[in-house]
Amino acid sequence: MNNRKTVAELDEIVIEIINLLADKGVSVNDARYISGNIPTVLEVETKVKRID
Repeated sequence: MNNRKTVAELDEIVIEIINLLADKGVSVNDARYISGNIPTVLEVETKVKRID
């Protein structure tokens, strides 16, 4: 199953994520922390939905 996204689709997803973080009152520094820790969280956190 190939569910690869185009660059434009990925850019739209990034915008949605940033807007969600802004709605939750996340600061720029906290957003940087979050983005830097996504790979680790995907590997170890059991509450995260699986991404193939």
